[in-house]
Amino acid sequence: MTHFLEIVRFELKQGFGRVSTYVYAGVFFGICFFVFAAFGGAFEGFTATTNVYFNAPVLIFGMMVAFAFLGLIVTSGVVANAAYKDYLHDTYSLFFTQPVSPVVYLLGRYSGAVLLNAVIMLSLPIAMMLATFLPMLDQARLGPFVLWAYWHPYFIFVITNILFFGALIFPVALLTRRMLPTYLVAIGLIAGYLIGGSLMSDIENEKFGALIDPFGMSAHSLETEDWTQAEKNTRIPPVTGLVLMNRLIWLGVGSLFMGLAVWRFRFSHAATVFWKKKRKLTAEETIEESQIEIGVVTSEQSFTPSARRRQLLDQIRIEIKRAVRDPYFLAIAMTGALFLITVLRMQTSMYGVKTLPVTRDVMIALSGGFGLFMIILITFYAGQIVWRERELKVDQVVDTLPIPNWIPILSKLAALALLPAIILLVLMVTGMIHQTMNGFTDYQVGLYLQYLFLIDWTDYALLCVLAMTVQSVVSHKNLGHLIMILYYLTGVFSGLLGFNHIIYQYGEYPIPVYSDMNGFEPYVWTTLVFKIYWALMAVVLAIVTNLFWSRGTGLTLKERWSMAKGRFGGTTRTGAFVALALFIGVGGYIYYNTNILNDYMKPVERERLT
Repeated sequence: MTHFLEIVRFELKQGFGRVSTYVYAGVFFGICFFVFAAFGGAFEGFTATTNVYFNAPVLIFGMMVAFAFLGLIVTSGVVANAAYKDYLHDTYSLFFTQPVSPVVYLLGRYSGAVLLNAVIMLSLPIAMMLATFLPMLDQARLGPFVLWAYWHPYFIFVITNILFFGALIFPVALLTRRMLPTYLVAIGLIAGYLIGGSLMSDIENEKFGALIDPFGMSAHSLETEDWTQAEKNTRIPPVTGLVLMNRLIWLGVGSLFMGLAVWRFRFSHAATVFWKKKRKLTAEETIEESQIEIGVVTSEQSFTPSARRRQLLDQIRIEIKRAVRDPYFLAIAMTGALFLITVLRMQTSMYGVKTLPVTRDVMIALSGGFGLFMIILITFYAGQIVWRERELKVDQVVDTLPIPNWIPILSKLAALALLPAIILLVLMVTGMIHQTMNGFTDYQVGLYLQYLFLIDWTDYALLCVLAMTVQSVVSHKNLGHLIMILYYLTGVFSGLLGFNHIIYQYGEYPIPVYSDMNGFEPYVWTTLVFKIYWALMAVVLAIVTNLFWSRGTGLTLKERWSMAKGRFGGTTRTGAFVALALFIGVGGYIYYNTNILNDYMKPVERERLT
């Protein structure tokens, strides 16, 4: 017990000594405080349509669990880091020789990480309680203050989610000694949540959907859907029925994973292999291997433009091969396909009447249903691709290669952008298989290609550029992930900040509507102009990525800023100014059409007219 408590204390001391811990807590506190106050009418121009008080226990629960859902990235970073950091910094051999058992080491690391994560998430109930006392709130929408309403969801759902999610990713990071498999676990849980939500729309499967939702939101919604308005305003959701079963099921799943870790973990130099043991070489193979001669290869250096093109193509091929051959990426693609099959099966009938899976409906279901998957995939893989060499400790070798920055940047960006393209291809094949199984063969392949690749894939490519820029500018992978999450949240609540115009929202544009009579007309020109507009912004972001691209070790923010100023010259400067000038020009054309030729109204103004 002494060793266990010492390990927990060590984890907490290290955690509270990191700046990222306070950044995580501060970010969640600020966002939660801001959103909760906005729902209470603290900001003019924002209205939330609810039939309950904004501080009703049901609404507090929903918001807190939603923020805890976004906190997956924090849990992944904190808990997985506790399991992986000894291997990352090559200090595991020192800890493994200490007089402590593997079980105590494992449980101590896990407990310390979970406690640290729980302290970070304390920012949620504290932020909500403080926001309740703001003087500018709409008092007509403010109900009685119930202290337990703020702490009940924290203990019952936030803490249990941290426990079971941490129990899933901790063994995976510990036994594989890699961070990427933990992302697969997170995506699998999100798939379970989305599948559970889709099953909730069918009354015959709603209970099953509530149980397979890992975060408990579906179970809570089902248990409280028949409550009266008065009950929702005052009654705290009990932990009974489906909610209790859901919590027990997923805590049990987490316990099984921790049991697997306890069973398989050893203080050994080699990582644990789950499915097979490494084949031993025979005597003949050992002799042959020992007789291999190592020669010195000499080559003539060439720095011509054609050599640079060959280097770029070779690097793109290497990066794409790494990404596509990764078994975790293939598992993510298969997880997405299974999720979509479930969603598409739910759309084969409407009000009890069987409907044909026409390409238009299937295409919209594929595009919208997989959007969250794709955002998470790009966010996580951007960090993985940018930081791969540093995590494998070959960055100092790679950084000394006589190649300009734009070669690794473009090759990594090409590989990252190819991943959503492969996923979209899988979606298209999945949709066509679904149509065939339901007796519909008018596939309209051209429509699939137009919507999934010309519209959706270009959106994801823009997101890939932004994610790579963030990862190259910041000096911490998990911090880059958090910044991307803040970007997504800013987009959701941009209206509160006064950025209502679509011209300010990166990658956004009026969504083209398809009809069997006119196709995508008359939206084609509008969509094309916005695509060009944001593509020019992506070029500017790519130049920023090149300016702050790290080569070498020990570069502080001040040194990187000085390095970026030194790189900003010649062709880079010219390209940046040309791209920025064209971006402003196309933006002026959009503004002229939306605000001068037409009357632009803010959402508040439109609401007053209705």
